Amino acid sequence: GLCPRVLGLTASFVNGAMSGVEEKRSKLESLLQSRIFCPDVKSGGFDQQQAFHRVTYNKVDLDLALPQLAVENLVRSVESDGVPVKELRKLVGRLSFVFESLGLAGFNFALREGIIPQLQAHAEKMEEIR
Repeated sequence: GLCPRVLGLTASFVNGAMSGVEEKRSKLESLLQSRIFCPDVKSGGFDQQQAFHRVTYNKVDLDLALPQLAVENLVRSVESDGVPVKELRKLVGRLSFVFESLGLAGFNFALREGIIPQLQAHAEKMEEIR
């Protein structure tokens, strides 16, 4: 599936000792289902002649009601099939955070790869109990 694209300008992923760097990198990439790309840096350090340019973008106003409506509709659909869903408020809160942080692509990914498979597994387990 498609994963959201995230640009992270941050400190080292190594978090401390420089031993086992490749293993730490591999674990992080696996956990985040992503790839880490690091720029090549000259051993001399920062190039004082390097120029930086401001990058502008059009900020999109997000409709923050979208996650709540989407989750409520999904839960209503699942519950109409006789599968109870607990902690709706917590679920809405988590997906709202994803939506605000990563936008619509991240929200769709979280639904498709996280929430919907969990609800399907829950429904299957409920069906076995019946």
